[in-house]
Amino acid sequence: MRDLQEEFGSALIIITHDLGVVAELADDIVVMYGGRAIEYAASTDVFDRPQHPYTWGLLVRCHGWTGSGRSGSFRSRVPAVADNLPPGCAFHPRCTYADVPAD
Repeated sequence: MRDLQEEFGSALIIITHDLGVVAELADDIVVMYGGRAIEYAASTDVFDRPQHPYTWGLLVRCHGWTGSGRSGSFRSRVPAVADNLPPGCAFHPRCTYADVPAD
């Protein structure tokens, strides 16, 4: 993929839940949840200093990341695409760091 990108001088978009797949190829990473961008940074920053709890979870689940001791656990199940996402951060109902009232 890198050779084709260089040969044609083109951009490459990779869509995956496995951040390891993009680790070697990406200059920048956009982490999305519920169709919304929740984190955008240089690849090295996403791996060295992720800012969003969903990104932490992806790194923990895919790579056993332990940076700064943050949990990679998520509350509840992934909402169906048809579900109405909440206002603000779409991840907050599943976030162990959010103050979410009980249902």
